[in-house]
Amino acid sequence: MIKKIFAVTLMSASLLAMGCSSDDDDDDGATTPVGGEEIDFGQGNNLIDALTADADNFSTLVGLLESAGLNDTLGNVANSFTILAPTNAAFEAMEAGALDALSADTAMLKNTLQYHVIPGNAALAAGAVTTAAGTELTIAASEPDADGVVVLSAGGSAEVVADPDATPPVEAVAAVPATAIAAEAVTAENGMIYALGAVLAAPPAPVVEEEPGEEEPGEEPGTGTGSGEMGAVQATIAGLGSFGQFMGQYDSGIGAQTLDDQAWTLFVPSDTAMNGATIDPQDYVVVDAGALDGDALLALVGGKVKVNSQKEFDVAGVAGALTVNGHAVAEIATGAAGAVIYSIEGLLE
Repeated sequence: MIKKIFAVTLMSASLLAMGCSSDDDDDDGATTPVGGEEIDFGQGNNLIDALTADADNFSTLVGLLESAGLNDTLGNVANSFTILAPTNAAFEAMEAGALDALSADTAMLKNTLQYHVIPGNAALAAGAVTTAAGTELTIAASEPDADGVVVLSAGGSAEVVADPDATPPVEAVAAVPATAIAAEAVTAENGMIYALGAVLAAPPAPVVEEEPGEEEPGEEPGTGTGSGEMGAVQATIAGLGSFGQFMGQYDSGIGAQTLDDQAWTLFVPSDTAMNGATIDPQDYVVVDAGALDGDALLALVGGKVKVNSQKEFDVAGVAGALTVNGHAVAEIATGAAGAVIYSIEGLLE
């Protein structure tokens, strides 16, 4: 079986030449990389394995991920992600010198690549998503064609008209066409990969201004234990690059090492959601109920989850699209002792 991999709308001619045909009568569940042999990604094949196996299309991306220090995070099967993966042709189509400039600036490279990564492992749908860069990306959907096919696209923006009298003044910005996302995903053990026909222009990374926390001995669970030594789970979250504001306050107030030592549940807001806010880390950690994996959290739908401050928040949604207090959550890491860490697209108030 060879599945159709690329949606054709808005894709470059070089990508269209690589399109594959579809044969619904021979569906054995495996995925065929464009131009490659049939491979059944699953147990034992992480996201980096899957990208590396299709070198004809993703060798440039794999090399850049390694240069940015993201391979270990994306290759860890304890972490779930969805990758919008620019192909080799997409990188080759960048303006002259742009790829060299991107490769030479590690911070810009990391932010750009993280803008193509969505925490969690769920099928894409139209709407705004928070990327691993901590900034929002809009996924748009076309009107269904005659066969009912909908094409998803990402990264487009509308034209902005200059307004020098505004406060602050607004500069004119040209419209950016959206880029079509592959019709089908390559599935790995810890996520999914959708081929992308262009490199998305990432907004600047959020500025993280962390304020030192105050230790309050005697508060439960253990407080003020931040030692400056990064534990395994904290290192994984730090590798995502978009949760520094919360983790700074959590480490100061409770201690990030607890994520390696305890079977707790933690909801971690992105820097975009935090937006400089000061929060009580006790509102984001679940101790009494222990580690709530996806199935356990799903079982609470229609009810509430109680955090360590004794506040309770509504749990809603369906498998793969759960919300807590009305904010989408996605599992991003687990601890050696069983802790389960979710990103959350808002504050628990």
